[in-house]
Amino acid sequence: MGYTFLGNSCVSGWVYNGLKLKYNNPFIWHLVLDDADFLDVCKNFEHYITQEPTFVENDDKNGRYLNHPSISKRYPIMQLDGVNFHFIHHHDNDVVLAKFNNRVERLLTDKSELVCVAWDKEIKTEAVLTEFTKLDNSIVGTNVTSQLDAANQIIEKWRVNY
Repeated sequence: MGYTFLGNSCVSGWVYNGLKLKYNNPFIWHLVLDDADFLDVCKNFEHYITQEPTFVENDDKNGRYLNHPSISKRYPIMQLDGVNFHFIHHHDNDVVLAKFNNRVERLLTDKSELVCVAWDKEIKTEAVLTEFTKLDNSIVGTNVTSQLDAANQIIEKWRVNY
């Protein structure tokens, strides 16, 4: 059995890199910009990975693009049951969909255990952060200044707890 590290930012990708594991997260290198949506995906992961993906041009809840200097291009936004997943490191819907389907198939075959990860600075809603930390399968990187530091902290906590 493997592990699926699900995050609301690229921090989950850094966790995979740090552990030198094959990506088991169908949403790797993505963002879920709405904190409540991210929490819902963590609580109902199996529901979301079995939904039929569609792609949308706009995220009416969160805007089309992020206000960050390194993200100035168009990128795919996959929607599953009303939740938008921003694949900011990709350019092509077909590539995103193929990788998504491949990883979902691997997850369902390998019976991977879900571990929800987050950097406390990236969850903007205090109530959601509090609820996230109460999930049995969550690990939060705290009091650090970068995603990479958060990922390293998450890896250390994971090694102790799993």
